[in-house]
Amino acid sequence: NQTVGLVSLPRDTFINGVRESNGKNFYKLNAAYAYNGIDGLKTEVSKILGFPIDYYIKVNISGFVRLVDAVGGVEFYVPVDMSYDDPTQDLHIDLQAGKQKLDGAKAIQLMRWRQNNPGIKPSGYAQGDIGRIETQQDFIKALIKQVLVPENVFKVNAIADAITKNTETDVPLGELVWLGIEALKVKSENI
Repeated sequence: NQTVGLVSLPRDTFINGVRESNGKNFYKLNAAYAYNGIDGLKTEVSKILGFPIDYYIKVNISGFVRLVDAVGGVEFYVPVDMSYDDPTQDLHIDLQAGKQKLDGAKAIQLMRWRQNNPGIKPSGYAQGDIGRIETQQDFIKALIKQVLVPENVFKVNAIADAITKNTETDVPLGELVWLGIEALKVKSENI
């Protein structure tokens, strides 16, 4: 029907429990993947949504960064000042609120930000993870819109390269090609 529906499940979504090898139970959705891999995650997401998950596509961080860069960046309104440093993850986020063109490095900072370092206001999204999900969905929509601009037809090799070299999927190749062709027909307002 030429529409795309996006669903975001917070990583802290409560689940019935995932048992680690040491016998400890974990009750958050991200534990399903951490301890039982993609099949465990598909099972838990199916329980939450009420229908089976047929396929998955896992995009790593560098693939996301390369995709944003391949389309020339994305115009986006950053909702709040974001300042966070975690040297143990080599994670450094420094974004100012307002409309700006985000390259891949800045886009991943936006997508990963949860809260500022202690003492920096605002401490996080006023709506918590719901605010974070809303920002992530808005950015994904803006990215898709940017991918679909006519000028990017000339960047199809760079876009395909960013995706294929940085993803893992169980979608059969024929279906993946069909989905790609169908995706080009979707208008951004139908996402």
